[in-house]
Amino acid sequence: MMELVAAIGVLALVGLAVFGWLRRQLPEPGNPRLELDPAHLPGLYYRRSADGQGAVFVAGAVVDLTGFTTEQFDAGLASLDALVASEDQRLIERSIDEAKRGDGSYAVEYRLLTRLGETRWVYDRGRLRTDEHGLAVREGVIVDITQRKIYEQRQHEQDELRRREQQELVRIATSSAVIEGRLSEAAQMINEVAANLLLVERVSLWLLAENGRTLTTADLYERTARRHTANTSITASDHPRYFDALRAERAIAATDANTDPRTSEFATGYLSRHDIISILDAPVRVAGQVRGVICLESVRQRRQWSVEEVAFAAELADQFAGALSNHGRRNDAIERKQLEAELIQAQKMEAVGHITAGIAHDFNNIITAVSGYTALAREYSHRDPQMLTACLERIDDAIRRSRLLVKQMMKFGAASPAAVTRIDLGEQLMGTLEFLRAVLPSSMEVESSLSLSTLTSLFDADQLDQVILNLALNASDAMGGQGLLHVSTDVAEVKECFCDACHHTFSGSYAMIRLADTGTGITADVRQQLFEPFFTTKGEGRGTGLGLAMVKRLMHEYGGHVTVASEADRGTTFTLYLPLAEEPVPIAGGERGIAPVLVVDDDVGAGSFIAEWLHSHGYRARAVTSANEALRIARAHPGELQLVITDYSMPEMDGVNLARAMHVIDPKLPLLLVSGYGAEINISDFGDHNIRAMFAKPIETEKLLTAVRAAMEERAAAP
Repeated sequence: MMELVAAIGVLALVGLAVFGWLRRQLPEPGNPRLELDPAHLPGLYYRRSADGQGAVFVAGAVVDLTGFTTEQFDAGLASLDALVASEDQRLIERSIDEAKRGDGSYAVEYRLLTRLGETRWVYDRGRLRTDEHGLAVREGVIVDITQRKIYEQRQHEQDELRRREQQELVRIATSSAVIEGRLSEAAQMINEVAANLLLVERVSLWLLAENGRTLTTADLYERTARRHTANTSITASDHPRYFDALRAERAIAATDANTDPRTSEFATGYLSRHDIISILDAPVRVAGQVRGVICLESVRQRRQWSVEEVAFAAELADQFAGALSNHGRRNDAIERKQLEAELIQAQKMEAVGHITAGIAHDFNNIITAVSGYTALAREYSHRDPQMLTACLERIDDAIRRSRLLVKQMMKFGAASPAAVTRIDLGEQLMGTLEFLRAVLPSSMEVESSLSLSTLTSLFDADQLDQVILNLALNASDAMGGQGLLHVSTDVAEVKECFCDACHHTFSGSYAMIRLADTGTGITADVRQQLFEPFFTTKGEGRGTGLGLAMVKRLMHEYGGHVTVASEADRGTTFTLYLPLAEEPVPIAGGERGIAPVLVVDDDVGAGSFIAEWLHSHGYRARAVTSANEALRIARAHPGELQLVITDYSMPEMDGVNLARAMHVIDPKLPLLLVSGYGAEINISDFGDHNIRAMFAKPIETEKLLTAVRAAMEERAAAP
């Protein structure tokens, strides 16, 4: 652009200089012609009457500019007016009119048609004046600027191409194919963009095998045929110099691919078979390692690749690298979720194994009651109807007990999705304690002192049962099946307390569940590892070490914490702190429209908990388990979302890429990021995508609420 400005300035100065020089050479009064050497004039000089009538005097580079001679102009066989392109006539008239109203000078650019039909762009600079005879005349200099105009047009085309390239890069970066790591779809999109913008016949994306020795096409696009194909492979053993170049260079720009030492290994086969002359290849790097390559191939045409084209190819390679990274993260997240689900179910089955004896004992009691009262019923069936009725009622009670026990066992053992609800802890624990008394050894006593106040928390009822059962089974093991387990509830106003599970301090209002046993206690060194997965002090074959790890996970999933108080031979007390669910407050703005707060978490329990908790504090919130669903809502309701709270690690699309996509849809939409890897993530690394804060799990609910209020106020104040 600076070169263009300089060129325009030089032409203007040349025009002024020539015009000034010619003025000094004007004829004396009475001399009708200008005695000049035309060869020394860089442009065409003209003089004519101001009204445009009459003869036109021309001198200088007349033939070069118009194809006509000075004599032809003098004879009236040629006319400057006739040579001006018809659509540009008005430009000249307008500039002359402005000169008459101003200081008499004018400058205009227009097109001349030469004698041979060629079009020349010219720069015409002149002025209106009164000559020595008192006549109004117009005189000036016309300079050929065709080359400058060609340069300007090329520059404009290049600028437009760069603009389109940037648009396409943004479209690719925010596409679901790249964000979700769908490699085939991403490769097809990138290849079509490269072929159509750079006018390349063949573009392909190749993936490098893990051994680094084989490249296989993810997609090959042929522009003329509009065809996608794949499954071609090349090996390092056949093309060692090419593979070395991929690892050593940012791009391989080969004007003559047949002779370039980096690509000449393909000359007798691949290049000749497809008539490929020039190649531009950019390696795809992930974490510094080559994982593939994008190849642009010019067919039957030699091509000198520009710096801009090389840079664009490299940017497309980086986009595919992003798709590869997201593909890996997606697979890792899916595997992690599957593993978590399997571990949860395995831990449940372990717990079922622990309580089998208790269940069998309880069923034996039920069977004894049923069989005994059945025998009595037979005895009383003919002589005492009242006693018969009493026996049948006892049998019915036993059947109800067995039905309840079976129902609880089926519910506990089933692999069911989380369902966060507002739980009355007192009512919930009464049912749980009844189940514990049925399944724990009869030599173990279970007592309770539940708060008279109604304690409500947001939790999944089945998962809370699992937490309590895990702790109760540990207590049973610690007491050898004999002793006292005391369960109590209360409200706790915590100023600052240390969580033994996550090793962070916490504060706020909590519903508290305390389980105290009279067992052997826990030593200090064991307490440090208590909640680590697979850590156990039980003998081989007696435990997997998953019980307390699952307690930690579930408690933190719902914003809770755990403390442990214990001394050797003095028993152990586990205290669970669950965030209180306040009564819902009136919600400003009513219930019309979509919920303005969107919670995105692939874990149903975690997302539902945050949404329910926000609702209890006066915010309408909706939880979804898919980033794609969140984007669909944002696109369908532009401007209606006020805040998005998203998990960082999700299988389809991570929280940062979701933030980027949301930023494209609504640049002013604030986001809060939640992650189980908080200590390892710095939101400043993600750029400006409106991520206002990040919270580590377990979430400190009061801090989250403060951030929600601030983000909502910021959104409301935004123009």
